[in-house]
Amino acid sequence: MIDRLDGVKKGVKAADELRIVMPTLAKPVYTIYAPVTDSLGVENYATFLYHPQSDRIIETSSGATSTVGETLYRLHYLDQVPLYIGRYIAGFVSLFFAFAIITGLLIHWKNIRSKLFAFSFKQVKKQFWTNSHTVFAILGLPFQLMYAVTGAFYMLSVFVLAPAVMLSYKGDQQKLITTIYPSEAFHVHNEHGKASHMPFTAAVAQIRKDYPDNEISYLEFINPGKAKAALGADLIAEKGFNGNGTVVLDLETGNYKLKINPGDRNYAQSLLAGIAKLHFGSFGGWLMKFVYFILSMLTCFVIISGVLIWKEARNKPSYTDQQRKFHHRVTMIYLAVCFALFPASALLFLLEHLVPMGIGHADLVNT
Repeated sequence: MIDRLDGVKKGVKAADELRIVMPTLAKPVYTIYAPVTDSLGVENYATFLYHPQSDRIIETSSGATSTVGETLYRLHYLDQVPLYIGRYIAGFVSLFFAFAIITGLLIHWKNIRSKLFAFSFKQVKKQFWTNSHTVFAILGLPFQLMYAVTGAFYMLSVFVLAPAVMLSYKGDQQKLITTIYPSEAFHVHNEHGKASHMPFTAAVAQIRKDYPDNEISYLEFINPGKAKAALGADLIAEKGFNGNGTVVLDLETGNYKLKINPGDRNYAQSLLAGIAKLHFGSFGGWLMKFVYFILSMLTCFVIISGVLIWKEARNKPSYTDQQRKFHHRVTMIYLAVCFALFPASALLFLLEHLVPMGIGHADLVNT
């Protein structure tokens, strides 16, 4: 397999590790990441897709080209703003969102019960927007607060982890990383000499034999073809919210260097994985994804109705004509940006299928 990858992209043979995302029903191909050093000595990860049905390997496009999902993903994190500044902005926006949720709850607390039971589609315009805003905000309150807090944690985690490194780990960043991700302790990439070891397929077969009730979601092939070669695997526990496990198999001896059985992760090892599952809805199957979609639509309605309520509350004689025109312009700009995402997403989808964008683009679109 490594020889075939090197035939597609020179330099894979010299890589100290390969990271492999296993196929799923949603994406039935292997996604392989390999660090490759270019002619200028710069190391970048090359991405490959392996199709098990056709036994075909292709390198996917990277850089300026992307799929609709990738484009929206980058917009979500404001990655178009360089130097991680966009991600920090997104993190602080999440914090402001959490602040708006809590203050909104406090403002409407006295009238929540009356507005909740008074909601009707036959109400006048102003009452409809006000009451529907309150009702849908209360229905989606736990979801919205969860999204705001987990999103802020992801984007601003440096402000949480940096003090932890300095205070709890005395500046040893690697120690913190191995506490959260124990398998990282075995990513030692010194210049080991070439050595024979257990074949990759045999190692995967052994892990599957030892854990027949768990699927493998992710593999790390460490030091392939060299001394101290190992294979790390993330094991999925179908039952339980956050009960996945991690093992690292020594390919020279056939013994496990690390065994964290599914359900045995401690708090530090489970925290980030639990936050990821909550934020991305990667639990509960398609039913949970549908629930997340409905709650997301309710959240969009709450935001839009909140803007309209803000505008109507300032459309009073107590404000000057200039102030009311300013409030109207701000509202129109905000609504234009929000609603423009619908035709923009449709246009991206059409262009993705009509305009070829480099090697492997069709495979990304179709999987």
